[in-house]
Amino acid sequence: MNRENRLSVLREHETDCYTICMTILRCEDLAAYAARQALLQLWQHDTFMELDPAARPGVLTRVSVHAALEIRKTHGTADLTH
Repeated sequence: MNRENRLSVLREHETDCYTICMTILRCEDLAAYAARQALLQLWQHDTFMELDPAARPGVLTRVSVHAALEIRKTHGTADLTH
């Protein structure tokens, strides 16, 4: 899959990715950072790019949750002072 197609796939999912991260982290800055990390992982995930579009949301959710939880481990949530 070429670069433009990969970007198109990620753009389709970036709002959902951010929403998942925001739900977990409750902080815009941390959610944006976690979403970027998740999208970067998906950029490199050839299998994700080749999946049937109906199957992508499950993988997106797992990667987004994992990225957000990793950030929460190191930074806490919006309820904590960073």
